[in-house]
Amino acid sequence: MINRIMESGRDEQHRKIANLFTTLGRLPNAVELGFQIGARVPVTAYGVLSLGALTAPTVGAALRFIADVHHLAVPLVDCAYAESASEGRLTIGFRCPIDCAGEALIVAVCTAAIDAEIARRSGRSGNIARLELTPSSKGAETSYRKCLSLTPNTDGKSNTLVFARAVLDLPNMHADIDTFNSIVRACAARADFQVCGSMLKDRVREAIMSGIAAPPSQERLAKALNLTPRQLRIRLERERTSYQEIIRSCRIEYASALLQNPSLSLSQLADRLGYSDLSAFSHAFYRWTGKSPSAFRSERFARRAPSWDGKSSTASVQQPGL
Repeated sequence: MINRIMESGRDEQHRKIANLFTTLGRLPNAVELGFQIGARVPVTAYGVLSLGALTAPTVGAALRFIADVHHLAVPLVDCAYAESASEGRLTIGFRCPIDCAGEALIVAVCTAAIDAEIARRSGRSGNIARLELTPSSKGAETSYRKCLSLTPNTDGKSNTLVFARAVLDLPNMHADIDTFNSIVRACAARADFQVCGSMLKDRVREAIMSGIAAPPSQERLAKALNLTPRQLRIRLERERTSYQEIIRSCRIEYASALLQNPSLSLSQLADRLGYSDLSAFSHAFYRWTGKSPSAFRSERFARRAPSWDGKSSTASVQQPGL
């Protein structure tokens, strides 16, 4: 099954893996199973890309490297990393809509894998200071306490692992700065090669999807893509779209897909899209489609639509307004 998925196109890989984890996420004790899987799949399972994490000079450098190159080896999951004077924050996002059950399972796998990897690099356990997770992980608090001795906050807008500055500055037991710098350059070249074969709007779309509740500003996204805001705007215009249009289409795709999941309430969906309340989401969805979210959902089930599979259903969606 995995081999067939990996033979698919990039976008199809994301959707198929989301569907697979959604199915697995409904198993009893799925989150605890996720911890077991993550702890047994170290970063070294990702081949040559693992060498960067192995040779990074500090734990913070290893986390940044994992976030920067993760997309080169792993479909669906997208990581972002940011540091302040006091802490580092590794955020786990997704490149396509994903059901709550699938999200909770993947976050458990990623959390356990990163926790185990940082323990290997630092020579100590208990490196995660806090876990700020989305409501998808509500009900799994006991599993987190059992497996990680941490109780997560499950009211967040994103899935974020927080590390204290003291942990970030810990030296990597196997550091090799020359090897690390060489691998960073090689990964950057590989990323540039992938970019050459893709449209800019696709890269922007993935960045927005992975942080759908709080999309990056146009300025921040341009900086991440090594562009100025003006260059980003002009290049998207050449591809006959705009930053705001891509945000709109991402929200339509995300909402339309998850509305086909009957276990997800409209309030939960509104929260996942970053709306302050259900009313604000309902008004926006009506502007996009000419229908209320509840009417859209009822219509899909009246047509005997297949069970939620992570694919968008936007064929009948009108062009939205801002």
